Amino acid sequence: EGIEGLKNQPETTEKYGNMDKGPATYSVVKKLRDNDMELHTDKQMYSCGSLAPKMMKGSRGGGCMDHKFRKPPEPWELADGCVHLIAELSHNQELHTTVSDLLPLLAKAASLHHYNHHVNFLETVCKQLPNIAKSLGKRYFKPHLEEFFDCIFYSITCDNALTASAASQCLNQLSAFLGPSILRGRVEQFNPRYLELLKANQFIAPL
Repeated sequence: EGIEGLKNQPETTEKYGNMDKGPATYSVVKKLRDNDMELHTDKQMYSCGSLAPKMMKGSRGGGCMDHKFRKPPEPWELADGCVHLIAELSHNQELHTTVSDLLPLLAKAASLHHYNHHVNFLETVCKQLPNIAKSLGKRYFKPHLEEFFDCIFYSITCDNALTASAASQCLNQLSAFLGPSILRGRVEQFNPRYLELLKANQFIAPL
Protein backbone atom coordinates (compact mmCIF):
# COMPACT_ATOMS: atom_id res chain seq x y z
CA GLU A 1 0.00 0.00 0.00
CA GLY A 2 2.87 2.38 0.74
CA ILE A 3 4.28 2.19 -2.78
CA GLU A 4 0.96 2.08 -4.61
CA GLY A 5 -0.39 4.92 -2.48
CA LEU A 6 2.05 7.34 -4.08
CA LYS A 7 -0.42 7.97 -6.88
CA ASN A 8 -2.63 9.68 -4.28
CA GLN A 9 0.06 12.21 -3.36
CA PRO A 10 -1.23 15.79 -3.90
CA GLU A 11 0.73 17.98 -6.29
CA THR A 12 1.62 20.44 -3.55
CA THR A 13 1.87 20.14 0.20
CA GLU A 14 0.07 22.67 2.36
CA LYS A 15 2.43 24.42 4.74
CA TYR A 16 2.25 22.59 8.07
CA GLY A 17 -0.94 20.97 6.85
CA ASN A 18 -2.68 18.56 9.25
CA MET A 19 -0.14 19.08 12.02
CA ASP A 20 -1.15 18.49 15.62
CA LYS A 21 0.72 19.32 18.79
CA GLY A 22 2.84 16.45 19.99
CA PRO A 23 6.29 14.94 19.50
CA ALA A 24 7.70 15.59 16.06
CA THR A 25 7.40 12.17 14.49
CA TYR A 26 8.52 12.87 10.96
CA SER A 27 11.68 14.55 9.76
CA VAL A 28 9.72 16.54 7.20
CA VAL A 29 8.44 18.76 10.02
CA LYS A 30 11.95 19.85 10.87
CA LYS A 31 12.80 20.42 7.22
CA LEU A 32 9.76 22.60 6.69
CA ARG A 33 10.43 24.69 9.78
CA ASP A 34 14.16 24.97 9.13
CA ASN A 35 13.40 26.48 5.72
CA ASP A 36 10.59 28.76 6.87
CA MET A 37 11.98 32.29 6.72
CA GLU A 38 9.10 33.64 8.82
CA LEU A 39 10.33 31.63 11.79
CA HIS A 40 13.92 32.84 11.50
CA THR A 41 13.49 36.56 10.81
CA ASP A 42 13.84 39.09 13.66
CA LYS A 43 13.86 36.33 16.28
CA GLN A 44 16.08 35.87 19.32
CA MET A 45 18.95 33.50 18.59
CA TYR A 46 19.90 30.45 20.65
CA SER A 47 22.65 27.92 20.35
CA CYS A 48 21.76 24.39 19.23
CA GLY A 49 20.64 22.33 22.19
CA SER A 50 19.73 25.38 24.25
CA LEU A 51 17.00 24.77 26.83
CA ALA A 52 15.72 28.32 26.52
CA PRO A 53 13.29 27.70 23.64
CA LYS A 54 11.79 24.70 25.42
CA MET A 55 11.30 26.74 28.60
CA MET A 56 9.42 29.51 26.80
CA LYS A 57 5.77 28.69 27.51
CA GLY A 58 3.62 28.93 24.43
CA SER A 59 6.35 30.67 22.46
CA ARG A 60 7.14 29.85 18.87
CA GLY A 61 10.29 31.93 18.76
CA GLY A 62 13.83 30.75 18.02
CA GLY A 63 15.68 27.56 18.76
CA CYS A 64 16.28 24.44 16.70
CA MET A 65 14.40 21.92 18.86
CA ASP A 66 10.66 22.56 18.82
CA HIS A 67 8.79 19.39 19.81
CA LYS A 68 5.23 20.69 19.61
CA PHE A 69 4.20 19.45 16.20
CA ARG A 70 3.03 16.12 14.90
CA LYS A 71 2.34 15.60 11.23
CA PRO A 72 0.72 12.55 9.67
CA PRO A 73 2.87 11.06 6.90
CA GLU A 74 2.15 11.96 3.31
CA PRO A 75 1.97 9.26 0.63
CA TRP A 76 5.43 10.12 -0.72
CA GLU A 77 6.93 9.81 2.76
CA LEU A 78 5.38 6.38 3.26
CA ALA A 79 6.61 5.30 -0.17
CA ASP A 80 10.08 6.64 0.64
CA GLY A 81 10.15 4.53 3.78
CA CYS A 82 9.02 1.50 1.79
CA VAL A 83 12.07 1.85 -0.47
CA HIS A 84 14.34 1.59 2.56
CA LEU A 85 12.30 -1.38 3.80
CA ILE A 86 12.61 -3.17 0.45
CA ALA A 87 16.36 -2.62 0.57
CA GLU A 88 16.51 -4.18 4.03
CA LEU A 89 14.32 -7.14 3.04
CA SER A 90 16.52 -7.82 0.03
CA HIS A 91 19.28 -9.00 2.38
CA ASN A 92 17.12 -12.02 3.29
CA GLN A 93 17.62 -14.75 0.70
CA GLU A 94 14.27 -16.31 1.55
CA LEU A 95 12.56 -13.08 0.44
CA HIS A 96 14.39 -12.60 -2.86
CA THR A 97 11.40 -13.70 -4.93
CA THR A 98 9.05 -11.45 -2.96
CA VAL A 99 11.34 -8.44 -3.26
CA SER A 100 11.86 -9.10 -6.96
CA ASP A 101 8.09 -9.09 -7.46
CA LEU A 102 7.93 -5.65 -5.80
CA LEU A 103 10.38 -4.04 -8.22
CA PRO A 104 7.81 -3.33 -10.98
CA LEU A 105 5.67 -1.49 -8.41
CA LEU A 106 8.70 0.49 -7.29
CA ALA A 107 9.60 1.39 -10.87
CA LYS A 108 6.03 2.50 -11.56
CA ALA A 109 6.05 4.68 -8.45
CA ALA A 110 9.34 6.24 -9.56
CA SER A 111 7.72 7.24 -12.85
CA LEU A 112 5.27 9.58 -11.09
CA HIS A 113 6.41 13.19 -11.30
CA HIS A 114 3.18 15.03 -10.55
CA TYR A 115 4.10 16.11 -7.01
CA ASN A 116 6.74 18.55 -5.74
CA HIS A 117 8.69 16.05 -3.65
CA HIS A 118 9.16 13.49 -6.43
CA VAL A 119 12.86 14.41 -6.67
CA ASN A 120 13.31 13.43 -3.02
CA PHE A 121 11.68 10.07 -3.65
CA LEU A 122 13.82 9.53 -6.75
CA GLU A 123 16.94 10.33 -4.76
CA THR A 124 16.09 7.52 -2.36
CA VAL A 125 15.33 5.10 -5.20
CA CYS A 126 18.65 5.87 -6.92
CA LYS A 127 20.56 5.46 -3.67
CA GLN A 128 18.95 2.15 -2.74
CA LEU A 129 18.63 0.51 -6.15
CA PRO A 130 22.29 -0.61 -6.33
CA ASN A 131 22.02 -2.01 -2.81
CA ILE A 132 18.89 -3.94 -3.77
CA ALA A 133 20.58 -5.21 -6.94
CA LYS A 134 23.65 -6.45 -5.09
CA SER A 135 21.57 -8.13 -2.39
CA LEU A 136 19.23 -9.87 -4.84
CA GLY A 137 21.95 -10.85 -7.26
CA LYS A 138 21.86 -10.73 -11.05
CA ARG A 139 19.37 -13.58 -11.38
CA TYR A 140 16.58 -11.69 -9.61
CA PHE A 141 17.51 -8.13 -10.52
CA LYS A 142 18.46 -8.17 -14.21
CA PRO A 143 14.92 -8.97 -15.47
CA HIS A 144 13.79 -5.65 -13.96
CA LEU A 145 16.78 -3.49 -14.91
CA GLU A 146 15.17 -1.70 -17.86
CA GLU A 147 12.15 -0.76 -15.78
CA PHE A 148 14.30 1.74 -13.89
CA PHE A 149 16.14 3.38 -16.81
CA ASP A 150 13.58 6.14 -17.32
CA CYS A 151 13.63 7.23 -13.68
CA ILE A 152 17.44 7.05 -13.44
CA PHE A 153 18.08 9.12 -16.56
CA TYR A 154 15.30 11.53 -15.64
CA SER A 155 16.98 11.99 -12.26
CA ILE A 156 20.46 12.51 -13.67
CA THR A 157 19.20 15.44 -15.75
CA CYS A 158 16.97 17.07 -13.12
CA ASP A 159 17.79 20.39 -11.46
CA ASN A 160 18.04 18.92 -7.97
CA ALA A 161 21.76 18.41 -7.31
CA LEU A 162 21.31 15.67 -4.71
CA THR A 163 19.00 13.66 -6.93
CA ALA A 164 21.23 14.08 -9.98
CA SER A 165 24.26 13.00 -7.95
CA ALA A 166 22.41 9.95 -6.60
CA ALA A 167 21.45 8.95 -10.15
CA SER A 168 25.03 9.37 -11.33
CA GLN A 169 26.37 7.15 -8.57
CA CYS A 170 23.54 4.67 -9.21
CA LEU A 171 24.70 4.23 -12.81
CA ASN A 172 28.31 3.86 -11.72
CA GLN A 173 27.44 1.17 -9.18
CA LEU A 174 25.15 -0.70 -11.57
CA SER A 175 27.91 -0.61 -14.17
CA ALA A 176 30.37 -2.09 -11.70
CA PHE A 177 27.84 -4.73 -10.63
CA LEU A 178 26.60 -5.81 -14.06
CA GLY A 179 29.63 -4.94 -16.15
CA PRO A 180 30.00 -1.76 -18.27
CA SER A 181 29.34 -3.52 -21.58
CA ILE A 182 26.20 -5.24 -20.31
CA LEU A 183 24.76 -2.02 -18.91
CA ARG A 184 25.63 -0.12 -22.07
CA GLY A 185 24.01 -2.79 -24.23
CA ARG A 186 20.83 -2.80 -22.17
CA VAL A 187 20.63 1.00 -22.27
CA GLU A 188 21.19 1.11 -26.04
CA GLN A 189 18.50 -1.50 -26.61
CA PHE A 190 16.04 0.30 -24.34
CA ASN A 191 16.60 3.86 -25.53
CA PRO A 192 19.62 4.80 -27.67
CA ARG A 193 19.20 8.45 -26.69
CA TYR A 194 20.26 7.57 -23.15
CA LEU A 195 23.68 6.40 -24.37
CA GLU A 196 25.06 9.94 -24.50
CA LEU A 197 24.13 10.50 -20.86
CA LEU A 198 25.62 7.14 -19.90
CA LYS A 199 28.90 7.93 -21.66
CA ALA A 200 29.09 11.38 -20.08
CA ASN A 201 28.52 9.87 -16.66
CA GLN A 202 31.51 7.56 -17.05
CA PHE A 203 33.81 10.56 -16.62
CA ILE A 204 32.29 11.45 -13.24
CA ALA A 205 34.39 10.13 -10.38
CA PRO A 206 32.48 7.92 -7.92
CA LEU A 207 31.98 9.23 -4.41
